[in-house]
Amino acid sequence: MTALKACGVSVQRIIRPGIVFGLVMSLFSFVFKDQVEMPANMNYLLLYAKIISQKPAVELMENQFIQLGNFKINFARMEQNAGQHILYDIHLVDIAGRKTVEAEKGRIFTDPDDPSHYTLKLANGSLSEVMTSDGEEHFFVSTFKYLAINRMVDLPQEFTSKSPESMNYIELMQDIGKKSEEILKTIDTLEADKTRLLKELDTLKQRFAAETAGMDGTALDAKKKEYAFKAEAVEGSIAQTDKTIESFRKGLPLSYMRIYHEKFSMPLASLFFALISLCYGLFNVRTGRNEGLGISLIIIVVYFGFKMLMGSLADTGTVPAAAVWLPNIVFFFVGIGMFVRKVRE
Repeated sequence: MTALKACGVSVQRIIRPGIVFGLVMSLFSFVFKDQVEMPANMNYLLLYAKIISQKPAVELMENQFIQLGNFKINFARMEQNAGQHILYDIHLVDIAGRKTVEAEKGRIFTDPDDPSHYTLKLANGSLSEVMTSDGEEHFFVSTFKYLAINRMVDLPQEFTSKSPESMNYIELMQDIGKKSEEILKTIDTLEADKTRLLKELDTLKQRFAAETAGMDGTALDAKKKEYAFKAEAVEGSIAQTDKTIESFRKGLPLSYMRIYHEKFSMPLASLFFALISLCYGLFNVRTGRNEGLGISLIIIVVYFGFKMLMGSLADTGTVPAAAVWLPNIVFFFVGIGMFVRKVRE
């Protein structure tokens, strides 16, 4: 570094190739994440969903309770026979329904026409159930030779539709535009419903005034109660409609905008890392290899920890979605500060 300065090479000229490299890496990161990583993740999720839908038993593990629909299932061992998974010593627990099923063996498969449903066929077992009758609980036990249980398979959202995390930039923008239009249409519909309810409330008041004209005593009190009940129901509907309208006016789910900003903020991190590493590496030549590695790890952990914190806060609405840029802004000023300091030395 001293030799370069002695030859008249400025600090700006020394650092310029690194900055250009950082910009190139940022562009490459954006294209790679948008055009390679997203489709690859989507293909993986689709493949995973198809495997689970066609062979749910691949999710099962011996001697462990695993959630399957409303049941938790446990079995001693699993064998494959003629392309089917046979389970032995099966225990099913349905805590919500207060049922317990035990069976000697069984097999699991899905409906070819609807992969979100699966059937568990059991053989040679017993069914225990707690039922409530007249305020008293009764315990029933029955045995069976064959028993079929139909439940749902929890498939990833990507099996039927893409989530924002698996969309590229163009798809995300199209989805945001589509959902924004749907939100506006929904708000218009709700506003029309609110107008109708307000008219209904006015009509109710006018009808009450007309029907109670000249009425007094017990008959009037009865009419007041009748119309008060009807008016309360309509006013409750109006209040609920107002809440729904307010929730839709908040716009898209917060995660959508957070993901949108992250598509640009994440690739640009390469530029800020390059700026900081150049300023530190070029001007601290006595730093040992281990020390440099340790500092690099600290920078990476701090950046991604900061980024995850901002992402979590953005999803809950604590901070705006654009707050995911804050780690980049902080590292940008740190890099600029280091650069200016080294130029002045």
